[in-house]
Amino acid sequence: VVEIPAEPVPLAISLNGQDYTYRANALFTYYMSPTIFGIAPAGGPLIRYDIADGDHKDPTKVELGGIGMRNYDEKAQCRFGDLVVTATVEGDRLMICDTPWPGVLFRE
Repeated sequence: VVEIPAEPVPLAISLNGQDYTYRANALFTYYMSPTIFGIAPAGGPLIRYDIADGDHKDPTKVELGGIGMRNYDEKAQCRFGDLVVTATVEGDRLMICDTPWPGVLFRE
């Protein structure tokens, strides 16, 4: 079993396998890939923003429950098909994403 440190570890380099060069701010952080246990809700309304009234234009907030939810480098995202949105990470066990507008589904 390999224990992964929770804190950043110093990163050093060597050109000869014996002498290592460290830099004070050269840190590396290990993290596990997230695992999703649940999605709520599993579906939501398809809204045509061009004709919806003001009370019905909000995207659906999708909550993803699991483990390993990290906002690594402030780049947490959700992908709905080919559409990518920014995610909000609420601790290690919850990520929240607003559904994107799938406008390509409507062709007049």
